[in-house]
Formats: sequence, C-alpha cells, structure tokens
Amino acid sequence: MRTSVDAQEPSLGELEASSPSGGQRSKRYPCPVRPDSSAATGQTGPVSEPRLFVGDKVMERVAAALPKRGTTVAAVAYVTRDHLSLGHGDALAVNASASAVRSGATDPKLLLELQERDVIVVNQPMLHAKAVVRGGTVAIGSANLSERTSALQELMWVTKDPTLVRRTSAWLQRLLVPAPMERQELEGLIPLYRLDALPIREGRASSGRWLDTSPRPQGRTRKIRSPPRTCAVSGYGAANRTTCPPQAT
Repeated sequence: MRTSVDAQEPSLGELEASSPSGGQRSKRYPCPVRPDSSAATGQTGPVSEPRLFVGDKVMERVAAALPKRGTTVAAVAYVTRDHLSLGHGDALAVNASASAVRSGATDPKLLLELQERDVIVVNQPMLHAKAVVRGGTVAIGSANLSERTSALQELMWVTKDPTLVRRTSAWLQRLLVPAPMERQELEGLIPLYRLDALPIREGRASSGRWLDTSPRPQGRTRKIRSPPRTCAVSGYGAANRTTCPPQAT
C-alpha cells in the first residue's frame, strides 16, 4: 500500500543527517515515504490510504482528513482549541492537571464548553500522547489541540489500518475508565488558568530581540533577548524560566 506525505513545504525527497555539533552534513538517506500529490493540488477530504502530515497547522489538516461522520474518541495531552469540532457522544482524555492549567497548556473554559456540548471529558494528569479515532480512521502523532501547535513543526500519521485502529481504540477506552470531570471541578480550575504561563512574545527571530507584550501591573512592555538556539523554551510552565530565562535589556 502506498504511503504519502502531506506538507505545506517542499517535498520530503530525502532526509539529511548532521553531526550533533552542527557540523557539515555528511550523510543522505532516501526518504521512506513518497510525496503526496494532494499537497500540491490542494485536495482535501477523508484519507483513503495512509498519509503522513508534517509541518505547521498539522492538526487543522488532520481534522479535514478525518471522516466527517462517526463518534470521535481522542486522547490529547493539552487542549486550548477544538480543531476536531467535538460534539454529542464524543469523548476526550486530556491532561487537565492543575500544573497544565496554570501553565496555559490546557484551557478549563474550553473543557467546560465541550462538556456543555455533551462531550465526555476525562482528566488524565500523566497524559502526553496524542491520538484520535473517528469513523474507522486513526490519527497518531505529536500535535496537541492548541493555538500554539499550529505554529510548531508537528507530525501526525493518519491511517485506516484496522489493526492500528482497533488497538488504539482499546487503549483509548482504558484511558476513559475514570469518571468524567464534573462541572464544579472545571469551574474550580478556571481561576488557575495561565497563572504560571510564560509571556507571549512577538517579533522576528532574525532580529535577535523580541517584544514582550504580556500585561504588566504598570501597563508597560519591555524588550527581551531571545533565548540561545541551544535552549528549548516550551512555554509550558515556570520550570523553563529557571533553566532558560530570558535576559531583560
């Protein structure tokens, strides 16, 4: 069965390997998947064969590739946006722990809205996986249901393989065993939302500086230097501030 790649960037014709120190690339490996013609033609819709989605805005494209009908069962670690248009009878396992909410990774207001749409919402505090099953199709990869993931380089594998659909569905059912979250529980998390979130930065990476536009008590903004290239700032909590703090100018 042919496998295809759907990307908003040039064809992944080959993968290149470089030394860990950032030296000159020394090896080239043939890409194990072939480019998907739908990326060039703009074709969308449910997949009829395995497809690999890579690049940015991956979850938006995955949502378009899933069947339009059928119950959706998903496990997505962090949720701040409903790309899947969840509704009555659907189920979602999510990391709605206090730390995930305080960091801004999961939005309790959205979870409350989903609950009002009769979506079963189950809190799995240790969840980090991302998997969706709908209408005999499964999507597995790295993308969360969030605004932030739309700008990141993500990867999602979408297939109708019956074995993978069945085994993923069984795993999702185990995640949904705990009792669904109560409205009172979600309302109690709302005041915690984004208390520990890192400031939102705007600007151009090439300039070497960013403008921090997050609200401040004095109503001012300040310029900060972007973190070094070797420092990975995830924006998910205060822990990153101690390991990779921005430097004020």
